[in-house]
Amino acid sequence: MGFANSKARNDYEPCGLCEEEDDEEGEEIDISVDVPIWLPRWFLTSYWGVPSEVKELMKEKRLVPNETMPEDKRYKLTMFDISGPPVLLLWMATLIQWPFFMFLPWIAFYFTECNGLGMPHYATWVWLFPLPILVLVVGIELWCFTYTIVPVVQWLGNMTTPLRSKPSFGFWFYWHLSLSLCLHTDLVTQGFLLASVCRWFGCEGWDQIAQIWEDVWENSIFAWITPGENLRFILIFAWITTIIQLPLFIASALPARLFCCKYVDFDCRSEKEGYNVFSCWPQNVAECQWTTSHIWHADALKTLALLNRMVLVQEGQHQLQLERAKHTKHDLNRSTQILKMELRQMIPRIVLLNFLQNCTKLEVQTTIFSLGRMVMKAHLNWQCLFCILIAHITSANDLFQICLRAKKIAEARKESAASDEPADDIGTLGMDRPPAESRAAPSSAAVDVRSASRNLDARPQAIDSMDWMLAFVWCAALLCFLVQLHSFGKLVGAFICEDAIWNFPDRCVDVDANWRSSPGG
Repeated sequence: MGFANSKARNDYEPCGLCEEEDDEEGEEIDISVDVPIWLPRWFLTSYWGVPSEVKELMKEKRLVPNETMPEDKRYKLTMFDISGPPVLLLWMATLIQWPFFMFLPWIAFYFTECNGLGMPHYATWVWLFPLPILVLVVGIELWCFTYTIVPVVQWLGNMTTPLRSKPSFGFWFYWHLSLSLCLHTDLVTQGFLLASVCRWFGCEGWDQIAQIWEDVWENSIFAWITPGENLRFILIFAWITTIIQLPLFIASALPARLFCCKYVDFDCRSEKEGYNVFSCWPQNVAECQWTTSHIWHADALKTLALLNRMVLVQEGQHQLQLERAKHTKHDLNRSTQILKMELRQMIPRIVLLNFLQNCTKLEVQTTIFSLGRMVMKAHLNWQCLFCILIAHITSANDLFQICLRAKKIAEARKESAASDEPADDIGTLGMDRPPAESRAAPSSAAVDVRSASRNLDARPQAIDSMDWMLAFVWCAALLCFLVQLHSFGKLVGAFICEDAIWNFPDRCVDVDANWRSSPGG
């Protein structure tokens, strides 16, 4: 696995249908010999599989290999080679998906009706509104996947899932496609829930519901957080936490030169020198300010895939960076820089997605479900329950991925710090940047890396910085886990408590009998 040639040669079998004829020399070139057999041969030959421009790049690699690389690596594509077209597709998905989901609650609001004292219901056929958008976005994800899968598989071999270490391609594909569908559905259900809640504000009995919540809050361990008494504020805040990530992620992937109406190329192997973007991610533990960062299309691809919840496109990207760090472990500073970049991308993810969005929506959705159960126990609000179950699945998966990545980064950091192995040529290439010889001049980032390599005194500081970042990620992950556990306890309490409301640590709330009476109670 990884960049080392640890796989037997019979893992790379030729495919007669994959042979293409070279126009100049009349030679037949089999592009399948450089792809592990884990990836089905039909994926290389089918019209719906690997795009023609990627096949041309594979053919070109076979004709003109990178002689600076070891023999077993010189025929493989990198993320730099293929990232341009999928990044353009991801920008299209962003422009299609997010404006629609921002307006979806206001569309669904007009088709949501009051339900006595309980939570309003939206018409089931309202799902017809987001269905075309979901199909289109998933189609774009599959299109991007056809670009990214070849270099990922070439460098990493067969992929893995939490259930199987060596799954078949079909099992792996449908597993991650299912996760992706859950994440897209989660955005839709959040919009529908907001529509139902906004309608609830004007329904009979809302003032009673709000008063009950205020009493419950005053008797909870969070009573000192006074804004929590305002149920309407909490519900709107949960939606804001979903929207606030949009400008931050876009700013960290949008080329700054576009503001000057300058051209950006999205072809394969384009933007060899990269481009600047605006970013407010923390540059160190104590600093977070708006600045510019220099990235390549491969960096933008990871950011936009995360923003648009495209699991198939994200899969393997993190492991590629860990392999880069592994094969530069002879140089602690260079290896540390690669790992720190991954940690810097994890910090906004765990803050914006895992904590502010996932934790908030779980608490709010479970609270709404419990209040609805309290006033109408005879009626189960399956719409809200479905929303909560999808949120738990997506939140648990996101948290698992964060913890798994943090664990692997910690292991890679220890391995790099303890290594004194000779240099590996792959360290100078990278998976997301072009080879040094293809750039007009080395970037400032590359110069900084070489300078840091010569400065041995900087090693303890770099390691300490990584330790602080890892500690932050682990603490945030623990907090997210506790919040999700608390939300699950509230969900169970909605079914076992007499008044359907459970307060931490172990008691059901006794709501005054005057508030309990309702037509469905």
